[in-house]
Order: sequence, then C-alpha cells, then structure tokens
Amino acid sequence: MQLQEQVLKGYHYPVRSRDRLKATLINLVLLLAILIMIIDVYGSLIHGYYIMSLIEGSSALIFIITYALFYRFISLKTTINITLFILSFLFIISLTVPGENPKLALFWLATLPIYIFFFLGIKLGFTWTVVILLSLILTTYNAAYPYLEPLYSVDFLAQITVGYSAISYLVYKLEKERSGFENRLITSIKEKEILYQELNHRVKNNLQMILSLVKLQISRSHSEQTKEELLITKNRIDSIASLYESLHLEEQLPQVNTYEYLSNIIEKIKPLTSKDIEIIFNIQYHVNQDQLLYVGLILNELATNAFKYAFKDKGKLTISLYKEDQSIYMIVEDNGIGFENKIVDSLGITIVKTLVEKQLFGTLNAISNGGTKITLCWKEK
Repeated sequence: MQLQEQVLKGYHYPVRSRDRLKATLINLVLLLAILIMIIDVYGSLIHGYYIMSLIEGSSALIFIITYALFYRFISLKTTINITLFILSFLFIISLTVPGENPKLALFWLATLPIYIFFFLGIKLGFTWTVVILLSLILTTYNAAYPYLEPLYSVDFLAQITVGYSAISYLVYKLEKERSGFENRLITSIKEKEILYQELNHRVKNNLQMILSLVKLQISRSHSEQTKEELLITKNRIDSIASLYESLHLEEQLPQVNTYEYLSNIIEKIKPLTSKDIEIIFNIQYHVNQDQLLYVGLILNELATNAFKYAFKDKGKLTISLYKEDQSIYMIVEDNGIGFENKIVDSLGITIVKTLVEKQLFGTLNAISNGGTKITLCWKEK
C-alpha cells in the first residue's frame, strides 16, 4: 500500500479528498500511457514508421518528465492539462499518421471522454470535447475530399466521430448528474453546519442564563457552606458551557483543542482555593467531541477535590492524557496528603464513577500513597 501511494503520489493530498483521487488516477494514466507508447514506439521503429515513432517517443518523454515533476514543481491542474493535451493530440494523430498499431485510436476513443470530464469538470470538459470533435470532423472531411492522403476510409472515420460523440454525451450526462448531486450534498452540509452552530449558540446562552442564576444565588447566600456548594455546582455547569462556547467559535464542524478546553476548566476552579498549586499538563491526545464533555466534567470533579482536600498550603497537580493501543488513559495525580474514605464516597467521586462507567464505558483506579493518583481508561470511539 505504501509503495502504491508513493508511485501514484496520492498521499500528497488529504485522505478521501477528490484531489487525492485525481492525483492517483492521473499518475496511473501517465504510467499506463508511458508503457503503451514505449511498446508502440519500438514496434513502429522496427517497421519503419519513423514519424509516428518520433511523435510517440516525444510524448512518452514529456509524460516521464511530467510524472517526475508532479507536485514538487508543477501543480495537479497543470499535470492534468499536460496529460489530457498529449492524449488528445495522440488520439487525433493516430487517425492521420501511420504507425505500428493504427487501431490504438480505439483505445483512446473509449477512455478519453472519461478522463476529460472527470478531471476537467462539466464546463471545461465540454469545451475540450468540442475541440476534439471538430478535429475528428476535419479528419473525416479530409478522407472524403483528400488534401492529405487519408489513413482510413470515410466510413471508418465517420463511425469513430459518431462513437466519440455518443461516449462523450453519455459521460457528460453522468458527470452532470454526479456534479449536481455533489453540489446538493455540499449545500446540505453547509445548512447542517449552520444549524449545528445555532444549536450550540442556543445551548451556550441557556447555560449562561443558568450560571447567572446560580451566581445570583451565591451572592445572596449567607452560609459559607452553601456558597461553597453552589460554587462547585457553578463550575460543573461552567465546564459544559466552556465546551459549547468553543464549539460555537468554530467556523466549521469543530475539533476543539483538548488542552485549551481542560486548562480553561482548571482556571475557573482555581478561585475556590488560596493555596499555591502548580498545574502540569501532559496532553498527548485530542479527545473527540462525543467524549470531551465527559472528560471535562470528570476533570472538574477531580481537580475540585484535589484543590479542597489534597493540599495544606501548596502542592502539584499533574494531568496526563494519552492513547495506548486502542485505549485512552487520563491520569490526575497530586502530591498531597492522600484521600480518606469520606472523600472517596463524596458526591464528586460518585459523579466521576458514573461518567466513566456509564458514559465512557471505562474503568477507574484510585491509589493513595504519599499523594493521590487516579487513572481513567476507556476505549477510543
């Protein structure tokens, strides 16, 4: 597979993109044409068809240079134009200049319209086809009223012209239908992107309204314990709101930066404590959006517990996220005093266990030995 990608050079373009497919196919056409022409040049030289040998030999050389320079020095569009121009020229010339394999024109008859409309599209492909058809008509006219000595009979050239017209029309209609479907699909995707952004915007606004109500309740509360619980609740809602805010800021279907999202959550938890806590991030994997919300909620609970209970005056909290095989690991580790049973059974830890087991379908392992290390593991989607 790697050799195929290197030879056909599609790897220069994004996977499953149309440009990647075009690059792969145009290089396949180049290599096929070079092989056919080298074989035909050899036969033409042996049988004394020197003009055709020179034409095909020159064309093969141009193709070899084009293949060698593709992507590094010439663009995909230029490569396509060079290839189609030479193939079209060879198609016409094979009907007028004798060679070892005069029926080679029939091969290009069947394939050239496909190449033209696939690589050039509807508008430019139609123009290119008209030019070739005019050349065929002139060649047929020359056979009927010779100016140059014709290579084939009028009937044969007329059949070639009609056949090329029919194949071109069929490919034109197919490409037009495909292009129309692709445009409708692109329009549909753009509409869904707009709806997706609007949904994120509405959810974000609703969460902000809830946050405002919680903040109002905090300002009016006289109990320090109640204020603390409300602040924790606010941070839980804030971790959800932060994700939707990030999604709303993306112009296309988003890939929210995992590090930025998680560090933003930590920054909003810090006001809960006056302790000097060093935060270390080791993010080696970007979590997809389906799981990132739960990861954020989990980090919010674990970091809140660490800030409240793990440290006396100062300490260090390390957050690691990485992928190993097909599993994702998240480790939240501190160098604090370790946990007690009442902490293990707290609401925050219960929320974490529920999210890990019920939403991420993973496992949780907690170790307390001169600090606390909590390891989460779940499968990549």
